[in-house]
This record gives sequence, C-alpha cells and structure tokens, in this order.
Amino acid sequence: MAAKTLSVKAIVVMPAGTPAIKYKAVERLGATVILHGADLQEAKLECLRISENERLIFVPPFDDPLVIAGKNEMFN
Repeated sequence: MAAKTLSVKAIVVMPAGTPAIKYKAVERLGATVILHGADLQEAKLECLRISENERLIFVPPFDDPLVIAGKNEMFN
C-alpha cells in the first residue's frame, strides 16, 4: 500500500506455500509478488538477492523497529 501511495515499484517475496488469498490481495494493490522458498527465511534471502541485483531498497516486513512502529500507528 505504501508503494502504491508513493507510486513506486514494489516486489514482495513470500514463501511458496502462502495462501492465494494473501498474495492476490497484495497483487491487487499493485505489487509484483514472487513466491519463493519453503519458509520466511528462504523468501527473505531471495528478496535480499533481488534487491541487490536490481538495486532496490529492501524493506523488512516485520523485523525493523520503524516498520513495526508504523504498523502500530495504523491500529491505534
């Protein structure tokens, strides 16, 4: 949603077993979704690889204090 608001490219890497309802919702927001790996760690490694190869900024989904703070603000 942030990428859509800012009109920037978003690539979201999720584990291969992610439910369709989840990744399709992300696609509807305009992101490119890549299903990769068996778990979050494998998906994260692929995301880091893509961000380095394509010179993109990696935004952690849940393990960065600023991201966590932003999520908390959404629900307060």
